[in-house]
Amino acid sequence: MDSLHVGLIKGRHPLPVDGYVWSSMVEDPLDFDTLESEAENWIADVVKYDLDNQIINNIYLYVTGLTPCTISFLKAWEQKGYTLADNLVLMHHDRETDNYVEQQWKF
Repeated sequence: MDSLHVGLIKGRHPLPVDGYVWSSMVEDPLDFDTLESEAENWIADVVKYDLDNQIINNIYLYVTGLTPCTISFLKAWEQKGYTLADNLVLMHHDRETDNYVEQQWKF
């Protein structure tokens, strides 16, 4: 698997993705510790599992709102994920074209 397309939260918007970081509604979007822990667990479980089987060069994360989840994922990515894939690409919806625009995440 060269690329993994992932949505941030399932059920908020239809997305062209393989799965979601949060597969159900986020109960408390201001519980930052829990959000960061859940993002770290997703990275450890899903990304590491896929890397054990196949190389992932790019992870495309479709961000569709709920800023605390986006920030929590990015903090978790800096803690764990940056060694697991070559690139993290944030995908933002362009309402005018109904397409997604890429933003490279580098630190």
